[in-house]
Amino acid sequence: MANFLDIGDRVTIRDLSSITHGDGDEFVNDDFDSFIEGNSFVVIATDQDNHYDAFFKVYHQDVVIASVETNKTYRISSFHIKKA
Repeated sequence: MANFLDIGDRVTIRDLSSITHGDGDEFVNDDFDSFIEGNSFVVIATDQDNHYDAFFKVYHQDVVIASVETNKTYRISSFHIKKA
């Protein structure tokens, strides 16, 4: 899925529905409130095989990204990000 992304690519998030923290912990309301959509992120890992059960759907999280501003890491589906 993430074959169009390379490590070091800058990306922006299009959809937050498949995102979790880098350790796999779910986002809670406070996380969404403090998370600024549209920030710049860098791809730090591709071809991952993580799955996130969001109650109504299971997402395949195949990319790990890091915030340029905070250095925090996140797992996300490659379908929910785009190259900046």
